[in-house]
This record gives sequence, structure tokens and C-alpha cells, in this order.
Amino acid sequence: MFLQWVPNVVQGWELILPPPTGRKKRWLSLNDRNHWSRSSPLTRYWRQLGYAKAKELDIPELPQAYAVACFSFGDRRRRDVHNYMPTAKAVVDGCTDAGVWRDDRDGILTGPDMRRVEDPGFIRLSLYIYEVL
Repeated sequence: MFLQWVPNVVQGWELILPPPTGRKKRWLSLNDRNHWSRSSPLTRYWRQLGYAKAKELDIPELPQAYAVACFSFGDRRRRDVHNYMPTAKAVVDGCTDAGVWRDDRDGILTGPDMRRVEDPGFIRLSLYIYEVL
């Protein structure tokens, strides 16, 4: 079966996360071949931003959740959105730090599903978090 699990959504939140300004490198990518210490500042940025936005929205601890990460790159260049999973993972880790879920393991968090949004002129990551039954 193609889709075995369809979430029963209770409520949801949208975290709108702008990339860092003033730097050429905005996203963490699986194509990066850097030592962890080179990508550490960017990982820290996304993790702390995820934490801050989750706290700002006052999201309660969710027993089960479903997440969708929607990337808007501001242009129409071809990209493989799944290569940006490290960026989404850093934000999910920030949400874990903020207490949105106890842990981001299977059984508690499903996703994040990676999506690209064609939104010329806007550069951002929108993380949609849904409480599910």
C-alpha cells in the first residue's frame, strides 16, 4: 500500500523560518562534504531558530506529531529538496529542545516530509507541525 498512515489532525502550527542574512550559504545540504565544524554555525542557527519559534508559538508537548517542511528558495532553479534534510533536522531538533515532543524518534514524530513551494521572491523554510491521534 502506497500510504499506510494518514494522520488524524487535531491541531496545527506553522513555524516560518527565514534563512540567515549576510552569508552566501543559507541551507544545510546532504551534498555538503564539510567537516562538522564548518557546518556547525549554520546548524546552530537553524536549531536555535526552531527552538525560538516553537517557544514563541507556545506549542504544548505533543504525544504524537506529523511534520511537513516546505522550502521556498526564492527562485525557480532546479533542486532536489531532499538534499536539504539536514536543515529540517536541525529545526526539528530545536523543537525537541523546546519541548514540542519528548523525542523525535519514530512513534512520536512522523516526518518531516520534504516539500518545495514555488514562491518567487520569498526565501524561507516553513515547518508545519500537526498534533495527530
